[in-house]
Formats: sequence, structure tokens, C-alpha cells
Amino acid sequence: MIFSIDPSLDVPPYEQIINQIVAGIRSKQLLVDTRLAPVRHLAVELGVSPGTVARAYKDLETAGILQTRGRNGTFVCAIPDTAQTTSPASLETALAGLIRYAHAEGITLDDLLTRVRTAFYYNSAEPNESDK
Repeated sequence: MIFSIDPSLDVPPYEQIINQIVAGIRSKQLLVDTRLAPVRHLAVELGVSPGTVARAYKDLETAGILQTRGRNGTFVCAIPDTAQTTSPASLETALAGLIRYAHAEGITLDDLLTRVRTAFYYNSAEPNESDK
């Protein structure tokens, strides 16, 4: 799969990388156990800093979408089916727990929103432009 960065977009480069990886997984261009390009290699290819690629990989790893296996590289993970019916009350309870966890781990609101957005798009059938 070929990745690209569009500097004309208002979307930060690391989010563009995240969105493209998630789209690749959803379209089955990136299958479970597919090894992704090393951080430095992809950074050079895209013309971004290695930190930008590393942040995208880390956010996807935190969301359970990627797994880093030391020197072996970063791979697409199997994602369990999380589709289930929840009541608004249980959703509020889950969100409260997520927020408490984020505070305890020192995760900023921007980082939390990025991670939630990534997980939302990965687990949605079709992302809507209005949801971005």
C-alpha cells in the first residue's frame, strides 16, 4: 500500500497516516500480520519527521490496531469484533472510565480525541465526513 501526505489538508500529517492505515485495513489492502514500513523508511518516503510516523504508529498501537514486535517491526493486529448494543447509560459509564484512565495516564484531550477518532473510524462501517 502506498501512503501519501497532502499538505493542503487541515488534517495533521500523523492523522493522515492513521486514516490511511485504517482505510487500508478496512479495504483489506492491509491484512492481519502485514508488516508495515519501518518508521524511518516511511518518514523519508512521505517527507515527514520520524516522530510523525512514530506518533501515528503509537496511536494505532494504543487503539489495538497495530502491534510492535521489537526489531521485527510493526504489524497489523487482529481486532476483536466489538460491535454490541449498548444503552446510553452504559456508554456514559464507559466514557467516564475512559476519561479517568486518560487523566491518570497523563493523556491530553487532543491525544484522547485522536485515539477515539481512530477507534471510531476503524470500527464504523462507513465514516461520515460530518463526523470528522
